Amino acid sequence: MTQSASNGPTPSRFVFLSEIPSLPAATKVRFLGCVVDYDSLSGRLLLEHAFPKAAQPGPHALIDVNLILESTPSSVLERGRWVNVIGYVQNAHQGGRKRKATQLHNKDLPVFVQAILMWDAGPLRIADYEATLEEQIQMHRQIERRNK
Repeated sequence: MTQSASNGPTPSRFVFLSEIPSLPAATKVRFLGCVVDYDSLSGRLLLEHAFPKAAQPGPHALIDVNLILESTPSSVLERGRWVNVIGYVQNAHQGGRKRKATQLHNKDLPVFVQAILMWDAGPLRIADYEATLEEQIQMHRQIERRNK
């Protein structure tokens, strides 16, 4: 058995919500978003995070919470609540919506994520969070460049 082999779960990739559309399906991600809406019939949560600030309209993600609904406090689903999500990026057709081919590349449409864990972010300074995550992403890119 090699050192790179692991029996544990795949680690999640810590990203901004705006990065999710560029990731391949089945990528395990962790991100922060603000609850815009919750549809109790479909078990879907609409999250947004207006970062980067220049992004217009702000990035959105539809989160399927059906797998975790029983263990998720109802307060986490309230509009305006900031939540952390760990889940898997889904293709548009996996998200339960059929889209025309011309719509698949429209960045105004939300991305789909199957949540496997979600919790209240609690009190936070969003600007500090954004700055810290940007620093982590830059360090990760520098390490990747050095290893090439």
